[in-house]
Amino acid sequence: EQLVSLNNSVTVITFSSSIKSKQSTEIINDVKVIRLKVGNPGFSRVKRALIELTYSWRIKNLLNELKDLEFDGVIYYSPSIFFGKAVKYIKKRWNIPAYLIVRDIFPDWLVKIGQMKKGLIYYFFKVYERKSFLAANSIGMESAKDIFYAKKIIQKKDIHIEHLLNWFSDSETSSITSHQNSIISKDKINLIYGGSLGLAQDIEGFLSQLEKSDLSKNLRVIIIGDGERRAAISVLLETIDLDLKLVPTMKRSEYLELVKKSDGGIVCLDKNLVANNYPGKSFDYMFFSKPLFCYFNANNEFGSMVKDCDFGYVIEAGNRESVDINLELFINDSNLRKQRGKNSKDVLHEYFSVRRAALQIEATFPEGGMK
Repeated sequence: EQLVSLNNSVTVITFSSSIKSKQSTEIINDVKVIRLKVGNPGFSRVKRALIELTYSWRIKNLLNELKDLEFDGVIYYSPSIFFGKAVKYIKKRWNIPAYLIVRDIFPDWLVKIGQMKKGLIYYFFKVYERKSFLAANSIGMESAKDIFYAKKIIQKKDIHIEHLLNWFSDSETSSITSHQNSIISKDKINLIYGGSLGLAQDIEGFLSQLEKSDLSKNLRVIIIGDGERRAAISVLLETIDLDLKLVPTMKRSEYLELVKKSDGGIVCLDKNLVANNYPGKSFDYMFFSKPLFCYFNANNEFGSMVKDCDFGYVIEAGNRESVDINLELFINDSNLRKQRGKNSKDVLHEYFSVRRAALQIEATFPEGGMK
């Protein structure tokens, strides 16, 4: 939408397991969105990999059918790592440049948290990751520390690599309703988490550390979302001594209302994940001037930013003393909590503007943009 506001015409090609036909096309806020039907992998990593392996093939087939399309540039994401062949085809057909946005480093992040070994499957994925990187003319790495990682992949290829921060749009919060909700406690400090309940987040590790502090009795912890670790968190709910609410994914307007009424937002990553991510869930908290309550590896890049810009509390994952120090500050110093919340919104607008990201990407394309 921001690219459209900069006088570009944008076509999005994406995938859906919920459409009934082979493909569907609609216009959303002046963006043409083409959805291609795929199967639903659920939480199966094998099914997901098999489906994503077909992405480039499906995109090429679609574009061969649609003869009247014209493009001046292509933007694609990693993950998925399986767009490389399609991007290479698009570049050759229209003689245009490509920009790759890299969020998570896959498959390496699975290795870091002990969910994959460097065997045959790992190196199979690495082949596709390299194809994805080499299809680009420019690469925007979400983590500055991962720029060196990208340079190792492309080696001596003439590909521009830069730091591209994640982004947020104020318009995403425009549909908030206003009514009371029993999920929020009136007597305690409310900490909220919204998003994926997966391996990378290690919500169980965070909750287990939180429970060990006597100060946690002053908290209500609200976990909203779904994912492959939801069942395990449900089991933990029965045994853990925390005021904990586990809520399924809800309408965005209802979720944002809960964020607005909470006192802080949880950002949680497995302790073995060092630098890869600026979690998008943070931006909802920051928009409503909520301080971030983070559980990170000690060297996490986003955690360093939270500390340097003073817009939250950063717990070193697995460190009990760090839990106690930050929890005491969060609960007992309401003035500091509010000031860090204010800083949070200021940082959001200064560093994570969607316009800033769109202009940065657009600047890498030939003069005149992507009309």
